[in-house]
Amino acid sequence: MDFEAREANALRDLMVRGASSQAEGEAASTHALIQLIEEAGLAPFHARLEGMVAHANLWSVQPEAATADAAATLRQALSLHHKVWALNRELRVIEGRLAADPNEEDAASLADIQTQLSTLDGTEAALEGFGAMSGRANRVL
Repeated sequence: MDFEAREANALRDLMVRGASSQAEGEAASTHALIQLIEEAGLAPFHARLEGMVAHANLWSVQPEAATADAAATLRQALSLHHKVWALNRELRVIEGRLAADPNEEDAASLADIQTQLSTLDGTEAALEGFGAMSGRANRVL
């Protein structure tokens, strides 16, 4: 997963390194991860992320969330991330073609991609039973 923010990419790399350095079957502790974040100079970025989570009410990324719910959230976020990146690549190609040779077919494709991108904005998990492991209502979001 690639991010636009340099700090996000650095944090991702740090978390992967931290997880891979743990002994097999041993989970990385929150304290050890926080220490790695501070040593890497990413504490201000981490604090901003925590503030965003608090304001967004993203319970599935809180420490008390069940691992299965956190994993489902991560899988969906990754899937949405890939889809948005692919749509943006396609958008740039169509915009280039339209600049060189305006036509109705590409204009319609451009409008379709823009609609898809706006539809994806704010998409949440739509999984049967999502949240049940964390004691949340068993419903489809």
